Amino acid sequence: MKRRIVSTLLIASMAATMLAGCGGKDAGSAGGNAAGGNDAGSTGGAAAGTEAGVGGAGENTAGAVEPGGWDGETTHIVMTYLTLGNTPSDVQKVQDAVNEITVPDIGVEVEFKPIAIFDTASQYSLWISSGEQVDLMMVAFTNLATYADQGLIEPLDDYLASAPYISSCVNDEGYPLFDGSYYEGEVYGITPVMYYYGTGGSLIIPDEYMEKAGIEFTEDTLSLDGIGEIYGKLKEAYPDKYPCGLVTKNMTATVYNQFGGVFDALGATPSSGVLMGTDSTTVENLFASEGYYDYLKHMKEWHDAGYVYPDAATTDSTANELTKSGVLLTESMTNQPVMLSDFSSATGFPAKQFMTSDSYYTAQSSSGGTFWTVPITSTDPDAALRFLDYTYSNHDLHNLILWGIEGEHYEIADADNLLIKFPEGVDGNTSTYYNTLGLYGDRRYEYVWDASNDKATNEAYTKEAMANPTKAVGYAYNTINMATKIANVDAVLTQYLPTLESGSESDLDSMYEQFLADLENAGINDIIADNQAQFDEWLAQQ
Repeated sequence: MKRRIVSTLLIASMAATMLAGCGGKDAGSAGGNAAGGNDAGSTGGAAAGTEAGVGGAGENTAGAVEPGGWDGETTHIVMTYLTLGNTPSDVQKVQDAVNEITVPDIGVEVEFKPIAIFDTASQYSLWISSGEQVDLMMVAFTNLATYADQGLIEPLDDYLASAPYISSCVNDEGYPLFDGSYYEGEVYGITPVMYYYGTGGSLIIPDEYMEKAGIEFTEDTLSLDGIGEIYGKLKEAYPDKYPCGLVTKNMTATVYNQFGGVFDALGATPSSGVLMGTDSTTVENLFASEGYYDYLKHMKEWHDAGYVYPDAATTDSTANELTKSGVLLTESMTNQPVMLSDFSSATGFPAKQFMTSDSYYTAQSSSGGTFWTVPITSTDPDAALRFLDYTYSNHDLHNLILWGIEGEHYEIADADNLLIKFPEGVDGNTSTYYNTLGLYGDRRYEYVWDASNDKATNEAYTKEAMANPTKAVGYAYNTINMATKIANVDAVLTQYLPTLESGSESDLDSMYEQFLADLENAGINDIIADNQAQFDEWLAQQ
């Protein structure tokens, strides 16, 4: 039971940070996490009988569909509908509204198959092995190679002709919708178009703390020493609080990237090696690098100076909780624009976002992403891809599936910015259709509960990041042959990272040397060699 609870919380956390284009439980009044702006050229979601908008406001009209223009037979498909454990009571009503659009437009009738996101890993294989019809299956945070290797999902290359909008997003606009889904050279999954792409590090500081500590905002990139100087000013102004907003208990992955570390995990995790910087083609052990050790030394110095919360490696509280209660003075995050809005929404503090690295663009992850797949039990893969493509090209349809019916489940608050709110008397707890997993379509055109991160801001961030790619964009390491050794490496990280990255070890050098030795004993060098061989083969084909 304990393991299930931990897994549930972990997946829910990943879903919240990677998927949600959502508001909080009272998003209509207080504002929630932004999904990116939207100028799809319509002012409301497509309820039953409304005319659907097609194409990306002139940006991508591939596969434009004539409303009501289908004159062939209707195909019934089954699509997974992921939740965080509670199925909205109006799923059937929204499903009916969807079908009033898709049956006359593209000849597809869809049936939603609700399932909690943390049950997918155990249930999907059972469904497929029993021959149950599932035509579109969302695989989240699981390596697609596992499904492809077992022959549970179809390669999609032969069906992409039924998805012209998706194909145009990839071929004409350059979005990585297939990256992380390749297995033996074929495409097995399609991601939603995200409202931003790229990564980097940032330090977020509430305005009131900056003012009292005399900290001026700068657009210059902060070094570790620069971060330390800010921590020092904050500590002087608030001697009973802790400037470094880091909680490391249960840490299983490094947050070095949030403190300026630039690396590419090659579509996997640092457990299997990384490229350091954006110009390298050599797979190496991140944890043995000079940059990572320098980061640990700074964490040790900050801990000893009283900048780090003393219980960072043991507390059950989250960083957001400790910041909201006034214990922590900053938080380190990745540097996408949405993170500032997320911070302010979660803590209640207006704040500034300082960059700790430039934005850059990496290989897309399979195990850390979300992919629409077609199981081998699909009765009509072409119809499945036709429906999937329409959820991308028809932004009203996308928003209907995501947020429900206008006037019942949300209202338009700002038509120009496509900002929505709950109807009067409704919130996230009482709504009959509120599911925050943004798994659908072209998310650049998604309704938002908070307009602070608009489409233009997110597209500018994406453009900057894509102009600074690593050498591995388009590659994803196939971890299957090294799965056991990767699990062993992950166990070592779980053992050491909470202490090392909180700076709380009194003898850093001794623990660090033992950490590296244990990583080698777990097989990290063998994994890196396997990854390098695959990467070299991939590079040779480019």
